[in-house]
Amino acid sequence: MFTVERSLLLSSRLVLHRLTNHAATLGRFAREQVLELSAAALAAAFLLTGRVTPRGAIRAIDFDLLFMLFALLVTVEILRESGCVDRVVAATVKRFRRTRTFAAALIGISGALACVMTNDVALFVVIPFTVVAGRLTNFDIEDAVVLEIVAANLLGCLTPLGNPQNLFVFHQLVILEVTRVLHAWPAAVAALVAGVVCLRRDFFDVDLSIIVLFFFAFIAVEGLRTFDFYSLLHANIYVLALGLSQIISNVPATILLAPLAANDWQALLYGANAGGCGTIIASLANLLGWRIYVRECGRDPRFLWRLLGINFAFLAWAGVGGWVLG
Repeated sequence: MFTVERSLLLSSRLVLHRLTNHAATLGRFAREQVLELSAAALAAAFLLTGRVTPRGAIRAIDFDLLFMLFALLVTVEILRESGCVDRVVAATVKRFRRTRTFAAALIGISGALACVMTNDVALFVVIPFTVVAGRLTNFDIEDAVVLEIVAANLLGCLTPLGNPQNLFVFHQLVILEVTRVLHAWPAAVAALVAGVVCLRRDFFDVDLSIIVLFFFAFIAVEGLRTFDFYSLLHANIYVLALGLSQIISNVPATILLAPLAANDWQALLYGANAGGCGTIIASLANLLGWRIYVRECGRDPRFLWRLLGINFAFLAWAGVGGWVLG
């Protein structure tokens, strides 16, 4: 009898221990994926209440963007695993005698690349490069990465190719058709094949949470469109774009406010670009930069607070500058 009671006690403790571990795992997952879970909950609410139909949800999702993000994420992971980045960094570091000069060069490269290949793609290239360089030299990686993100955000505003909202706005002015010349799914298929072949089991470790976030964000934005809030919005389009960017990111904010900007595309463009600074979700570049840093260096609350502090400082500067130019 004693043996049976002891076995039951041990079993109950084992079950409790497992439940505690599962609860801790779920809690950690919820904290790390809070943005994705929030977007999913909002999208599900719109679908369940009928504000967005399944057909409407499919039409709202920009699959070309999702496919391109997938291709970028897998390609960067392949490059990182191949050791190419490490070799390039080692060769580049030898050209600089002072770490401050090297860091300044990386920040400048981030902005220059953002002007020609969008700010998010620029960060996929530069941040892993910076992290590897930091392991080979002795300079402050945190500040360098923060300023690289800011440079990609601000300098990416200067060209139509600099960031996704610029592409959207210039496309609506029928000036550029860049985003629809070629479909992105062939690149995604090629990346999938290359990822399976090159990464093998590590392929499943690629962080695709950004794709999940945008998938649900498109549905959520479509749901927000069903509310008759346009008649309630009498504020300046520039202020609306800047403010909404802090809450739902500048690309969804641009899409959401496009019907209001019939004859005022410049204000929408300036507001969305200035609004890319600020919160962590204000722009895709902020979110991607933070995620890439976390993947490479681990989660560091100090880095997040530095990123937010400097971003809000530049938000004030860019906000005033955009208002004056507008």
